[in-house]
Amino acid sequence: MKLSEWAKINGISYGTSYRWFKEGKLPVEAIQTKSGTILIKDAQIKYEYEETHALENMLGLINYFCMKLFGPEIGSKKYKQVEIIIRGIDG
Repeated sequence: MKLSEWAKINGISYGTSYRWFKEGKLPVEAIQTKSGTILIKDAQIKYEYEETHALENMLGLINYFCMKLFGPEIGSKKYKQVEIIIRGIDG
């Protein structure tokens, strides 16, 4: 993963992440290629982001269907119940 992508995922500006890399303060292992590209070695970060993104997308769909099936008042209550269960299972 490129440093710019890692920075975006982690809510950090590219400039800050580049400075951290140069200062040796980046919280993950990274290397700089001969062409100058900085690559983050830990692919787990991207996986965790994608997993979280998928969970949020799934919850969004569940919320949509609860509202359509039950209406706003009951749908909101049903969604909250499902969300608690899913987030509890997910950890």
